[in-house]
Amino acid sequence: MKKILLLFILSLISGGNVVACDCLRTEGFCETFHNDAMAANPNGRVVLAAVSRKTTDKIEFKVLETLFGQHADGKEFHFLKGQIFNFDEFDTGEKYVFQLIQPLSEPQYYYHWCGTEYLAIEGDKVVGFIEQGVYEMPLKDFMKLQNCGVLKSSLEINPTLMSGNTIFISPKNWRSPANIDITVFNSLGQLMQVRYFENYFSEANIELMFDGMAAGVYYCKISYLGKSQTTRFTKLN
Repeated sequence: MKKILLLFILSLISGGNVVACDCLRTEGFCETFHNDAMAANPNGRVVLAAVSRKTTDKIEFKVLETLFGQHADGKEFHFLKGQIFNFDEFDTGEKYVFQLIQPLSEPQYYYHWCGTEYLAIEGDKVVGFIEQGVYEMPLKDFMKLQNCGVLKSSLEINPTLMSGNTIFISPKNWRSPANIDITVFNSLGQLMQVRYFENYFSEANIELMFDGMAAGVYYCKISYLGKSQTTRFTKLN
C-alpha cells in the first residue's frame, strides 16, 4: 500500500493521476465514470471492496457495500494479471472503491488507460484522483455523496401544484445516457400512466400530460441511474 501512495504522490508531482499512462489528458474517478458512460451500463456498479484472495495471476475481491448500481453486497469479483494497474501492489485485506462494468461472474478489466477506475482506502479516508482538485476525502463523506460522489444528475418535477394538465420533469447535470422509467399513481394506488425513455441524453424537459384525469392527489415515481424518487403532486382541476 505504501508503494501505491508513493506512485500517487509522484503522479501529482508530474501532473498526472493515480494511474500512469501515456496520454496527455488524465481523468479523475468522477470524469472517468462520465466518459465511460458506466451509469448507462446495466452491469455498471461502484462498490467498496476488499482483497479476499491473491495468487500470482489473479486477485479476488469481496464487495463490502454497493455504492451505486445493482446490489452486490457479499458477492465476489476478480481481476487477472494484466487487467488491472499495479497488480503486484495489492495485498489481502486492503480496501478500495471500484468502478465495475463487466458482470461480476466474468473477469474485470480496465480499457480506459488514462482514467481512474479505483481509489484506495487508507484508514478512514478515500485516497486518489477523485476529481479535479480533490485527492482525499473522509470515507463517510464520500459514501454520503449522491451516487458515491460520481453523478450529480437529477430529475426535478414541477409544478407540484397543477392548475393545468402538464407537469415537467427537468434533467439537471445530465451528462450520461440513462434509462428513465416513470409511473404515475393516484391516491388509491391505481396506475394512471407509464412512460419509459431508453438512453435518454438531453437537457430538454420531459412533459407528462394529464388531460381527462380528475382533480386530486397523484404520485410520480421515477427510476434512473440506479435510484428512484417519488414526488407527490396535486391536480387542481
